Amino acid sequence: MCYQDAVVARSYVLFALLAFGAAALLQRGERRPWLLACVLGLLGNLSVHGLIASAGMAMVMWALWRRGRVRAGVWVPGTVLLLSFWAFAVVTTFPPRDVDSSSGMNVEQSLEKIRAELTGKKLAKVERAVMPGELTPIVEAPHRYTPAQAIRRRVVRVLSLITFPLSSIRVLALAAFVLVMVHGLWRRRGKGIGRVGVVPYLLMMAVFLSLYLAPRHAGTLFTMFLVTAWLTWPEAEEPRAWRWAMTAVLALVCVHQIWWTARALRSEVLGAYAPEPMTARFLAGRKPGSRVAAFYYHTVGVLPYFGRNIFENEPAHAYWWWSANERTDQTAPAELRRRPQYVVVGGFAWGDNADITADWVPAAEREEKSEGSSSGMGDLYRILPYAEGHGYRETHRFCGHAWMRAGYSELLCDVVLEPVGR
Repeated sequence: MCYQDAVVARSYVLFALLAFGAAALLQRGERRPWLLACVLGLLGNLSVHGLIASAGMAMVMWALWRRGRVRAGVWVPGTVLLLSFWAFAVVTTFPPRDVDSSSGMNVEQSLEKIRAELTGKKLAKVERAVMPGELTPIVEAPHRYTPAQAIRRRVVRVLSLITFPLSSIRVLALAAFVLVMVHGLWRRRGKGIGRVGVVPYLLMMAVFLSLYLAPRHAGTLFTMFLVTAWLTWPEAEEPRAWRWAMTAVLALVCVHQIWWTARALRSEVLGAYAPEPMTARFLAGRKPGSRVAAFYYHTVGVLPYFGRNIFENEPAHAYWWWSANERTDQTAPAELRRRPQYVVVGGFAWGDNADITADWVPAAEREEKSEGSSSGMGDLYRILPYAEGHGYRETHRFCGHAWMRAGYSELLCDVVLEPVGR
């Protein structure tokens, strides 16, 4: 929560604040529905993950209202307010037709998958258009699973969603999960929130059984796990054994995560998170008038270190235009024929924590599954080998790491190429 939320996935610092704020309001039986609706509405506008969490906590809210804690004449306006927030989130999340970002395409492909399941039609294959003279993207061959493999993958997925956000010590993570879930589902309504308190966490688990969950987003599951523990925490009249057992196990989880945090912060201070500062210093020393071409999204991080866009082949704005109408990468052959003095190719390589199944699938099996799926550094259009085959050679490689748990999730690099003979 300290490193991944604050450094890598910045909006999630608000995810925890809003989720914990909503939990506090629910726990004390907030009698101002508009306040709770505003908090959950803002949570739902952070991300798709926030929208799911908001829906789960709204179920708790409505369950409490139905018990008579809040008059119907008061909670109806609160419901209308929350639904308005959600409508705004859905409208602004829906991708434009020319979207070319991975997250935008994930939304589009998920909608196509749902539509295919509802209509019984075959899922339409999303292909990237290729114009004459452009590089063609790498097409990954679909993997065919046997029924036994499919069942195993689903079991591993469930176990991974439980353990990955909590601890890489699987016994500890499973113990924490079992204690919190068993206590939450076992307890009756009484004075507390009752069984409905486990709904937000279980809803997120159910959704991400089918949808992709990047490791840097898995922390939202940890946040909702803490919310569930908060909402279902043992009351004073319950046996002390529950409270002591849950406290002890969660304390151990916290100790393990504090160690993760300390390791990440130490690595951040002693090493490099991103290559852009090093790349910028190198390019700042180039000869005046030297032309620079850049390819792929990650190179945009170099631009803030200059007073203008130094890349001659990218649009004038200093941000990445996530549009299929932007053909910078595909048209690399035409740009290289103009013989720029420097070519920068930004990319990444997955690390040990790049998959949430890291704790349950052996490293060798993960490597075998990903082998051949893409060329080095995520080079979708194989620009590096094309450039090296057309008069360029790699002269510098600047790298950094996106830290994750006890290791890293991504190796981020800028590869600099110059004409052969320079």
